[in-house]
Amino acid sequence: MTSQGFIPAGAVATALGRHALALVAQDVRANGIHRIAIPNYHCLTMELPFALEGFRIERVPVGIDLLASPSALATLADPSHLAFLHCEVFGAAPSPQLRAALGTLMGDGAAVIVDGTHRWPLPPRVQGNYYVASIRKFTGLSDGAYAAGGRIGKRGGPRVMPRAQIDAAEQVAWDAGEMDYAEELMDQELVPVAMSGTAREALQRIDVLSLVAHRRANAEILHAALRQAGINPISSDVHFAVAFHHGAAQRLIVNLARAGIDGPVWWPRPSGWQGQWPDDVVTLPTADEPDRVIAALRDAAANES
Repeated sequence: MTSQGFIPAGAVATALGRHALALVAQDVRANGIHRIAIPNYHCLTMELPFALEGFRIERVPVGIDLLASPSALATLADPSHLAFLHCEVFGAAPSPQLRAALGTLMGDGAAVIVDGTHRWPLPPRVQGNYYVASIRKFTGLSDGAYAAGGRIGKRGGPRVMPRAQIDAAEQVAWDAGEMDYAEELMDQELVPVAMSGTAREALQRIDVLSLVAHRRANAEILHAALRQAGINPISSDVHFAVAFHHGAAQRLIVNLARAGIDGPVWWPRPSGWQGQWPDDVVTLPTADEPDRVIAALRDAAANES
């Protein structure tokens, strides 16, 4: 099966995930909402689109599963004038309590935004008013994301800008393996830009479901190795990444990197951040051969003792 259909009908394809969030921010603001609550574990670039639209950003504590605390959601003031960003971090399944809290928020008029990047191409686990996902994180494409919901993709709704000349430079850098330079060029794009034709064509050639099955099988092997070592993974039934809590996470991450194993997600505590932020999270790639990852993890852990 090819990738056709894994961008939902009616969604708008953008270059980057934050471009997708920018479309959502514009549509939410047009509905008179200027506040957004975001869990205390996320990629900081997710805040930028809302900051640029003048949103007041509120923080929500997270639990051991790195998802928002249901009890904290229940205390959010004036939900009818609030947006909430639910991130399916590492594809984790929400608890029944969190599902209920999200349903209550929507019922009270809040705009619930579901970021399914770590779940894509599988459907989100929860309902929302808006859906976004970055495709390039899982596929390795140079660009690709989408946004859906509200007036996005409809007449009078927010729109993406045409591809600019800078995008050609991005593609050249990406094809040449100069990933850091390509990312720097992308960082200069603050307005929503359409997904490139090159990435669209490449996506059609990827057997996404086979890729999911392969990564899921690798994740199960990694999960078994972690449990054998007495470590509980943060979530199961995943394919994007394997994650776990560790008391010496930062040193373990460095040791893994020295062995050539780079976790697909690293969200360190932001500089000057006040309040809760999980500092003990380690991620393992599901794209690498699991035996190699396990061997490197054992060596990294031994260097900690």
